[in-house]
Amino acid sequence: GAARGVIHEASDSSGTVPSDSAPFDESKKFLSEHELDAIAEVVHRKAILRDRVLCSVLLSGIRQSELLRLRVENVSYTNHKVMLDLPSTKADANRQRSILTPIDAGLVHRYIERNALSHGDYLFPSSKNATYPMTTFELNKILRSWLLEAQIDPTGVSVHAMRLSVIVRFIRAITESTQATVANLVGHIPPEMSRYYHSSRNKKPRA
Repeated sequence: GAARGVIHEASDSSGTVPSDSAPFDESKKFLSEHELDAIAEVVHRKAILRDRVLCSVLLSGIRQSELLRLRVENVSYTNHKVMLDLPSTKADANRQRSILTPIDAGLVHRYIERNALSHGDYLFPSSKNATYPMTTFELNKILRSWLLEAQIDPTGVSVHAMRLSVIVRFIRAITESTQATVANLVGHIPPEMSRYYHSSRNKKPRA
């Protein structure tokens, strides 16, 4: 299936939160493409605006630390889709990175409007104190509720594991797309040219 977002810089920088920069843990469970789709399906069926927006942003492959720091002004719209200008970490303070997510712009606009969020507000504020971003604990608790709803064992599945699963899916989609393009190009090579190429490769070199 097609990747749900454009992922920039798959490698984690040292400027992220510990759970993002921790060494790869074998116990972390990767989610299959089917499981990622199942999560999206249950979240969108529940029709809770915040969860629908949050899930779509997570499925873009964003880092947990970047997601938690997103503010209303980091959201822009392009071709009816949403562009997120990711807040830079100390490690890459001079670089502004953007991620295009296939979230419906109207959905995000409704979410911001209904929650009376404005410039300077966190896109996903903490339920305990709206002047602070949602905590890692709150975010993982929400993810756990989605997993249970989608009948997926939540053991070992963190937001970071979900990000890695999205990256794997994205890479697979690119690989499949490249293979299809190559196969398509080869299909357009005249048969005689293909035969010549094949026979010239099989000729023994002269002594």
